[in-house]
Amino acid sequence: MKLDPERYEAELLLIYGHFESSLHLFLQQSMLSSSSDLVVSKDLGDLTMFLAHMTPYYPRRLTEFPH
Repeated sequence: MKLDPERYEAELLLIYGHFESSLHLFLQQSMLSSSSDLVVSKDLGDLTMFLAHMTPYYPRRLTEFPH
């Protein structure tokens, strides 16, 4: 993805959508109970790190990501 950002933009959008879904699920779980699902937490952490590394290559698509 770093070598050819334009070619993989569609995949980035899928990953970003998955991140948003995981974030929504994590927030919902945290409101319902004091313990969170470790699988959801790890998935969210992994997606966050991946997108953080991709931000310089997709500045237009990931402008809202840090917020």
